[in-house]
Amino acid sequence: MPEQVIFSQVECQSGYSHCDHPTAIIWEGKRLAVKNIEAEWREPDIKYYRILTEDCIRLEIQFNENENIWRITPITMQNLCKKNSSFPSKEN
Repeated sequence: MPEQVIFSQVECQSGYSHCDHPTAIIWEGKRLAVKNIEAEWREPDIKYYRILTEDCIRLEIQFNENENIWRITPITMQNLCKKNSSFPSKEN
C-alpha cells in the first residue's frame, strides 16, 4: 500500500466550501499545479480527489474537515504525460 503523507499546503478554488477544487499542492517542497481533477467523492467529513498534476503525477488527496488536515497518497510516479498519453492537455 502506498505511503500516506500529511501535508498542510493546498491551494483551492472556493465554491460551496473553502476546499471545493484543489488548484495546486505543495509536496516534498515543490509546488505542483493541478492539471486535471479526475475524480472526486466524499464520505462523512472527508473530501477525496484523484488528481493529475502538470508534472504528470497522479495523486489521491483528501481533506479531513474535522481535523482540518490534508493527506496525500501517490498513485503513480511514472510520467503519465508522454506523447501517446490518453490524458488531454491544456494546450490543445
